[in-house]
Amino acid sequence: MPLLGDNPRSMLRTAITEWDETVLHIATGAKQVAFMEEIIELMKPDDLKLQDLNGSTAFCFTAAAGSIKISKLMLDKNLDLLTLRGAKNMLPLYMAALFGRMEMANFLYDGTESHLTPQDEADLFFKSINTDMYGKNQDQYRLKCVPLQKAALTGNLEEAMPLLGDNPRSMLRTAITEWDETVLHIATGAKQVTFVEEIIELMKPDDLKLQDLNGSTAFCFTTAVGSIEISKLMLDKNLDLLTLRGAKNMLPLYMAALFGRMEMANFLYDGTELFFKSINTDMYGNLEEAMPLLGDNPRSMLRTTITEWDEIVLHIATRAKQVAFVEEIIELMKPDDLKLQDLNGSTAFCFSAAAGIIEISKLMLDKNLDLLTLRGAKNMLPLYMAALFGRMEMANFLYDGTESHLTPQDEANLFFKSINTDMYDMASKLLQHQPQLAVTRDMHQNTALHMLARKPSSMFARRRTGLFKMITNSS
Repeated sequence: MPLLGDNPRSMLRTAITEWDETVLHIATGAKQVAFMEEIIELMKPDDLKLQDLNGSTAFCFTAAAGSIKISKLMLDKNLDLLTLRGAKNMLPLYMAALFGRMEMANFLYDGTESHLTPQDEADLFFKSINTDMYGKNQDQYRLKCVPLQKAALTGNLEEAMPLLGDNPRSMLRTAITEWDETVLHIATGAKQVTFVEEIIELMKPDDLKLQDLNGSTAFCFTTAVGSIEISKLMLDKNLDLLTLRGAKNMLPLYMAALFGRMEMANFLYDGTELFFKSINTDMYGNLEEAMPLLGDNPRSMLRTTITEWDEIVLHIATRAKQVAFVEEIIELMKPDDLKLQDLNGSTAFCFSAAAGIIEISKLMLDKNLDLLTLRGAKNMLPLYMAALFGRMEMANFLYDGTESHLTPQDEANLFFKSINTDMYDMASKLLQHQPQLAVTRDMHQNTALHMLARKPSSMFARRRTGLFKMITNSS
């Protein structure tokens, strides 16, 4: 106690390990009941909510350690601890189950039950089975989940409906197997068309996106088994499923091909190909064809990668210079959606800068000004990409908004690239701002004078001469 000093509460709130643990975390983990009782008296209720580097409170530690006496002391001080999540978003109750603390789990359950989400219930259910904590869960598994699995496999609606209870959607969203499969996964894999048709009516479009332990939706299952009828039912509910990847990052179309489902593959290919064609050819940016394909949740589709290079619709439409189409889809997107990057790390704004489409760039910047300084492939700024491809007008447009964010290395790279692509006005701007560029050397140990001396005569000769004079005056 003397080590806590004149202001013990301040010391008790201080992280004293590299993992940001407090005295309370350490004493809890060591199950020091008497010590805990003393220091809790010196603390305020909110002090018990302090979290370590992983996000766990000391109460999470005691739940994992199974010390009910310490848990009671803490809950007497702050009952909110019951539902304050810790590492990996786990509830204290789940941590007790994770470490097989049956008595602790039973103690915590009554206070936590009303706060459990359907996903919490499913996670806790399977973890309890995994750690041999059967009790009520064994009864629930035997009385509800097993019959539901059988009903889904056989397509028996009469048996399934009562098992779904008063809140059928919640049960339909719940994983009922150890592989996190839902009722829809099982019925789809068994090709139970009528059964699937009925339960889809009880679900929301996003419910069809639920994935099993391998990352596959029920739609992935239906493509693998080749049931076009079920696929159509699902796509009528949510068209996003066409491009939502499953296990091992495979598209549903690829799964159909993998399992030799030729008719299914052709069916899926037509839908996917129609979408690509409607945004990726000269016609195109065809709003009438493309917009219905975005489905009931267009933003979700617009955020989905639809090529092997992880490009989204906006990348493709920008590259195809479809101004009107880009204008329409940007209206459906949030500012952060425009920050999505392809496999090389480039945003659609990088594409616009490289292509020199000022009209599209303005539309994007009106939505999100951060795009100016968000680097793309090989850590290049959009401004540098414009210079790289000799887009003089675009580079001048981007420069004012980017200038204050340029590092000395950015300025040097842009300076030499501007000379290389005959963008002498840009090089002059940079030299005026940073005179030392006159004597800076590029990666080949050339100065700007070396580069200019090797340039052939061109229509930019006057501008080149002006830059030459600036360099000699600065040297």
